[in-house]
Amino acid sequence: MTDHVQTNDVAYIQDLMMTARRGALLSGPLFVAAGSIYGAASLLAWTASTGDIALAAPLQSWIWMTANAIFCPILYMRMMGLRMAGSPPQGGLRRTVGPAWWSVGCAVLTLVFAYSAASSSLNDGRVWMGSALSLFALYGMAWLVAAAAARRGWMAAVGLGSFAVAVLAGFLINSPAVYLLFAAGLTGLVAAPGLVLIHCADRA
Repeated sequence: MTDHVQTNDVAYIQDLMMTARRGALLSGPLFVAAGSIYGAASLLAWTASTGDIALAAPLQSWIWMTANAIFCPILYMRMMGLRMAGSPPQGGLRRTVGPAWWSVGCAVLTLVFAYSAASSSLNDGRVWMGSALSLFALYGMAWLVAAAAARRGWMAAVGLGSFAVAVLAGFLINSPAVYLLFAAGLTGLVAAPGLVLIHCADRA
């Protein structure tokens, strides 16, 4: 009985290490790219909203569509590169965490396309302010799932921080300062964790 428990523990740890490394190889660079691209877009949107540059509100939607146009090919190439590298591990942890991240990823992509369409239809880039609240909440949920599976406190902190950004953004939704909050959240809660994941993958 004891040997069986020890075997299960070893299998769990191996599954955790394989899943964590593969996830880091995929997610780390993507998080850095997403945080950098959309963080820069948030700063540009803030500049436009404060009148420092001559950019009308309807044209702000082009800021986000341009960010999407830059990021989506990066996402596609990274996903294809990982697929060609081989099949993902099929252990219990993968079956638990994988679907959670996959579901959140699908929801995020759906929201991106939906809000892009709404922003274009309404000719108002400010529609994106509402989408960011949902995106940060979903992103935080995924990190909490990962934190529970990997037993890492810093992952839980990223998840809770994402929730805090979503709530605080609700209070600032009618202020240009919300774009600064988005930029800070994207840098500190998306790009920075991506760098940590890359570092962990290099050490694994």
